[in-house]
Amino acid sequence: MRICSQNKKEQSGFTVLELMTTLAAAAVLISLAIPSMTGFLQQTRIKSSANQLYVSLSTARSEAIKKRTAIRVCPRGAHISCSNDGLWENGWVIFRDENGSGQPDPAEVLNVTDPLEPGVLVIANSSSAGDFIQFNASGDAMQSWGYFRVCHKNSTVDARRVGVSLGGRVQESKLSSSGCKRG
Repeated sequence: MRICSQNKKEQSGFTVLELMTTLAAAAVLISLAIPSMTGFLQQTRIKSSANQLYVSLSTARSEAIKKRTAIRVCPRGAHISCSNDGLWENGWVIFRDENGSGQPDPAEVLNVTDPLEPGVLVIANSSSAGDFIQFNASGDAMQSWGYFRVCHKNSTVDARRVGVSLGGRVQESKLSSSGCKRG
């Protein structure tokens, strides 16, 4: 015996309960992924900024040797000038300081770096390295050497170290953990 209902309609799609369960599961997965993604972005910004500083300092040293003249790298101030505030995250200027003024004239500028990604700090370990790094014709660091800590203001891990030895050698390495505050 077969019972047929003529009013019975075929169902297709999702029920409200199924839809809410799926959305809740997706929300949980997204909330777990966001902190991990934030950390990854901070780590990438730190590495990129440290590499940018390393390349700039290495280039300045190479140019000093090649051009047989002093090459200076300083934190970028207003327009294309050197600042004395030690805020390297605002970018930096590489220039031949032919007149010894400590400030780049337009004809002396070799390269200008734009400000770094938001939240990235570059902290010098000494006041001399904070104001500038200068290489002489033989590639030695003149009157300014030390290292920079490149870190993110919202993180205490994944900091990088970019150092300049008195002999002018530029190195970049990872710091195991580091606060990211000035002073």
